Amino acid sequence: MTRVKTRKTLPKTAHEISNGGLYRLSVRCGKVNCKCAKGELHPGYWYFITRIEGKLHKYYIPKDAVEGLAKVVAEARAKRAAYRQSLRDAKRRLTEIGLRLREISSL
Repeated sequence: MTRVKTRKTLPKTAHEISNGGLYRLSVRCGKVNCKCAKGELHPGYWYFITRIEGKLHKYYIPKDAVEGLAKVVAEARAKRAAYRQSLRDAKRRLTEIGLRLREISSL
């Protein structure tokens, strides 16, 4: 079984993102006397979250990189949606062709 290398750097183009997205997660610091120990989590940090070979991977995003990566993720999401729509259109066309062929063969 070949191993896929995990991403050490963040994606720079929409083409590099096959799945995943940008998420803001609230965190606990782990200090005993902190407010987060009582349930009030710290303000969120941004992460790029993706699945590689079925395992969830999270990559911390520095604040200055959030806006740029958000644009790349939005572009990738739009491309995936357009691809799925093209597959649905193709399936619909094939179904129509199949129906027409059945009509022709029944004549």
